[in-house]
Amino acid sequence: MRQLNHVLTKSKSGKSMILKVEINDKYGKQKVTFSSVKGWRMLLAQKHLLVESDEWNDDVARKFVGMEILRCSKNEYEATKFLNIVKNLSILEIHFWASKFMLKERAARAWRALYS
Repeated sequence: MRQLNHVLTKSKSGKSMILKVEINDKYGKQKVTFSSVKGWRMLLAQKHLLVESDEWNDDVARKFVGMEILRCSKNEYEATKFLNIVKNLSILEIHFWASKFMLKERAARAWRALYS
């Protein structure tokens, strides 16, 4: 039976935050990285995005979009503005943006055009 765990953790060096899924099944343990940020983006992720969940749900999708938004932000002011927008998005919008960021379909550029 496959067990999944979505976790937001610091890297071994402590310089970046990583959103990853830990997979434990009959083939062994694996870790897959969804997104990572470092520097001032890491500090904002620590402050606003905490996640530990066994399944992909609305909260994990919201945190994933938040991490990707931090990656495309130009400065801290813009990043906090975008994080507040992410907190207020509906569930349908969150899953839409999560799918776009996972497929890398110029989602960062589209986000910036829509919400800047």
